[in-house]
Amino acid sequence: MRKRAAKRGARRKPAAVAAAQIPKPRLLGLKSIDDRTAVFAFLVFLVVVFFIFDAIADQQARSKGGTAAKALTKDVAERDILSKLIIDSKEQDGTGFIVRNDVDPELLEHFASKKYEQMKAELGIDSDFVIHFEDMNGNIIPIGDRMCIGSNGASINGVPCS
Repeated sequence: MRKRAAKRGARRKPAAVAAAQIPKPRLLGLKSIDDRTAVFAFLVFLVVVFFIFDAIADQQARSKGGTAAKALTKDVAERDILSKLIIDSKEQDGTGFIVRNDVDPELLEHFASKKYEQMKAELGIDSDFVIHFEDMNGNIIPIGDRMCIGSNGASINGVPCS
């Protein structure tokens, strides 16, 4: 029996040797754990860099969003002022002197006769302002005997708005 066991053992040795010669499967052609660790570390680095750039982009978008919000607020304020200046009919009460799409000379003269501070209060304006008109060629159209209506500190073509 020992001979048979010895033969069986002898037969198994070549099988064990053959198994040792079969190449081990490699992950992406990497030869050792150190290569795998390096690839993993590189991938982690790429993910971290991606998140940093994403955070920077979000921060820049938020800061630009603040500017956009200010511009939107300014647009709303301008529309509010224009809605006070544009009226549907001449009989309508208010500060308006633009009837639909046309400037009404009588209403404009009435508006221009008011004191500057009263105009600011009626329009709901805190800052200084100036209203002037130009023709198609860019020439200033006088409003009565003035070049513009508004702040005393402003001037059009060197002529003060007083």
